[in-house]
Amino acid sequence: MYDWETRLTSVDNNRVVRPLDWGLEWMQDWPCGNGCAPADTSDQCERFLQEYNRRIVSASDEFYSYVKPSDFQLERREVQVFSTREVPDAALEAKVRGTYADFLRFTSPVRTPFPENNLPNARWFPARGRRALVLLPHWNSDAIAYTGLCRVLNLLGIAVCG
Repeated sequence: MYDWETRLTSVDNNRVVRPLDWGLEWMQDWPCGNGCAPADTSDQCERFLQEYNRRIVSASDEFYSYVKPSDFQLERREVQVFSTREVPDAALEAKVRGTYADFLRFTSPVRTPFPENNLPNARWFPARGRRALVLLPHWNSDAIAYTGLCRVLNLLGIAVCG
């Protein structure tokens, strides 16, 4: 997998390449986590994740249950790119500058140590009709990668949140 990822990241020279990070700090408040065990070495991180997976399997109802958010709101604001590139694409930034859209916001039932991740953000493309879908963009997609697809789905009477 490491070789495959390395090949993918070397295709372009416009991505930020970071070293492997186990991401244990994200798990502090996850169900079944019992906090986040200190782990300094790769072996300790791997052992912690193996044990955590055992706890998840043995208590899957606890892990997959959550308190439904109650603060859903549509928020109209400027579209932003949030580039993942090493050098942001100036043309893309200019394309969205000054455009506004509706975004669904709510407090995530899973808290992380990073406040920007505790408030999910999904652009809302309303449509007439009773059909809707949630569109999950691909890894490293930009803010407008699926705008065209969402508008086509709207023409078919399908509302999209993505």
